[in-house]
Amino acid sequence: MKLFRVAELMANGALSTGNPLKWIDYLRFGWFDPLMKLGALTTLQKEDIWYTEPRDLPENIVAELEPLWNREVERARRAGVAPSLFRAAANYMAWHWLTGSFLRCTADMMDFVRPIIMQQILLVMEGNADQAWGWVTQDNVWMLGVLMFCSAMTWTFNNVHFNYRMLVKSFRLRAGMIGLLYKKSLTLSPGAKAMYTSGKITNLMANDADKMT
Repeated sequence: MKLFRVAELMANGALSTGNPLKWIDYLRFGWFDPLMKLGALTTLQKEDIWYTEPRDLPENIVAELEPLWNREVERARRAGVAPSLFRAAANYMAWHWLTGSFLRCTADMMDFVRPIIMQQILLVMEGNADQAWGWVTQDNVWMLGVLMFCSAMTWTFNNVHFNYRMLVKSFRLRAGMIGLLYKKSLTLSPGAKAMYTSGKITNLMANDADKMT
């Protein structure tokens, strides 16, 4: 994964254009740190902001989403039913929904585990170690504290990455839908243009596309 920058943000060249990310920077969102540091030192200018990644450009998103929509239109034509925009969007979002669901479920499991671990710690501290898990004693109860810390860190990591992935993908889907609507509006026949006013098309782009994502 690479970030494409307009110019070097620091004189030492550490943030030169196309500088590749290390995996740890991706996991902890370290790619955002240099921009935050620069913003703390001076007012950010337009040339300080990164270029949009090629995969996030509207024309590339439309090129990826349009074949899925055309496939859905063809499927609906053969089946004699109305095409489903939701089905096309689901095909576009399938992998991110799958990975997002895994992150969300794991985060929820950690949220459920923490109170159970805390209950075991309290039982040992109150002198009721015999009611706790069989391997838990006053000598190794610290292991439960470590386990609770790990579960909290796992919850935070998974929850943040879930929100980030879903937000980015929803923006991409919105940009793709707006691009498809705009592309379709350019090919409307005079009769169709009489049925769909420019205000209605604008409303579809501004509001309905946002509600869909």
